[in-house]
Amino acid sequence: MEVYYIRQLLRQNLDRLESVVVKGGGPSVDPLSDLNEVVEQLYLDEQEVQSTITKLQQLAKLHKSVSVGSHLNRHRLREIESQIFWLLGFKEKMPGHQELILVIDDQPINLKLLEAFLSRQGYHVATANAGDEALDQARTMTPDAILKKTDPVHVLRCN
Repeated sequence: MEVYYIRQLLRQNLDRLESVVVKGGGPSVDPLSDLNEVVEQLYLDEQEVQSTITKLQQLAKLHKSVSVGSHLNRHRLREIESQIFWLLGFKEKMPGHQELILVIDDQPINLKLLEAFLSRQGYHVATANAGDEALDQARTMTPDAILKKTDPVHVLRCN
């Protein structure tokens, strides 16, 4: 199973998830759980266990491939995440609009750090490293805020 990748998704999203399993009726899942064991406890039939593990592997691979694509796929990413979390006994606490922040910086390391930090805070994050790319993304994605590196850093509210 794509255990490390799924654990990373759990770690990044655990604060917005709630268990759909009756208390005491299923496993306690956290980013360090043995996911194969969790699936075996959630699904009693061996065929269901194998089918679920296969689905989780496929969804993790799909999530990886979609996440390296365009930032326009963020809705698709959320759908895939929801399917993964559901198979592990979770649903979103409060589904709905999450603010999208467009981060613009010419340093890739800054983009990665800000994307990781803001994602953990519950924001959708799109990144751009040049003005033309940022303008194209701002037109197509309609971000809620734009974070642009200048001296000092400026935050532009879009609504």
